[in-house]
Parts: sequence; structure tokens; C-alpha cells
Amino acid sequence: LLIKREADNEFCFDVITINCKIPPKEFKEISKKLPTLVHGDIVLNDVDDIEDYLDSSYPSYKLSFDDPEALKIQSNVFKR
Repeated sequence: LLIKREADNEFCFDVITINCKIPPKEFKEISKKLPTLVHGDIVLNDVDDIEDYLDSSYPSYKLSFDDPEALKIQSNVFKR
């Protein structure tokens, strides 16, 4: 998000941290998953959907990429 912000001065965002063990009522009303993106009436909580939405809404810098080697490398980042 910070890279997108550097590429587009109109791209502004707030990060709100949530305690997953005791989520606030406001969060539970809109989602039960993290991460969650809220933009106006749009609520997304799937990473791929969030990426697609941000890329289409703010196209000056794409978060997505089409590099098979990079996809292979990043696919194991969060595996134990």
C-alpha cells in the first residue's frame, strides 16, 4: 500500500489494527476475516479480490504481476 501511495498522491488509506481474539463490534458487523478492505460501500476480505480492486481503482501502480518465477517463489513465503 505504501508503494501505491508513492505512485499516486490520491491514494490515501488508514490502517486499523484488530485484536482477533476480541474484535470490535463494528468489525464483526462487516467482516469476520483479516485482512479486510473497506472503501465506501465496498467490503472485501480476500487478498486477491483486494489486489484486483486496488489495481482497477488506482491503476498508476499495479500490485499484481505476471511472472511465473516470482509466483513460484512467493507461493512458499507463508508456508510452515
